[in-house]
Amino acid sequence: MPTFGCLAHKLNLVVQDALDLINDTTVKVNKIVNHFRKSTISKERLLTYQMNQQNIAQPKTVIKSVATRWNSVYLMLQRFVELKEALRATIPNLDVDLPIIPIEEWKCIEQICIILKPFYEATSEMTAESYLVASKANILTSSLINICEKYAQMQDLYLPVKTLAEKLKIGI
Repeated sequence: MPTFGCLAHKLNLVVQDALDLINDTTVKVNKIVNHFRKSTISKERLLTYQMNQQNIAQPKTVIKSVATRWNSVYLMLQRFVELKEALRATIPNLDVDLPIIPIEEWKCIEQICIILKPFYEATSEMTAESYLVASKANILTSSLINICEKYAQMQDLYLPVKTLAEKLKIGI
């Protein structure tokens, strides 16, 4: 086991490595996110849909990921899922060639977020503290391994998500 000060860094490397398995999906999501971040018209339509069709008083926009921080990929995917209805309604009405996210891939993204959430929470907890107690490091590591084992054995997970869970477990 690495020194405890390095655990957050090791988790970052493990998750970044595992995310390579879903690179095709994250590239598609990134293209869509980049479009909405750059196009004021598209962003406005996304926000308007949320306000008018979903009755959301404070609509949200997409979150861009940063290549060096895996947790920003998680936040991007999580927000993408959160905006699923608005994005699916808005994108076809734009005069832009954006990647298509089929229903199965949406479900896959949702499952990816479920698996990455405990890693995000563990990393956030570790980085919030100035030092990590050995017992807490062991508990976090064991919990993440157990979560990955549980997901890797689930029958209704999409294969890329199952493979992601297995790779995360091995990496820890």
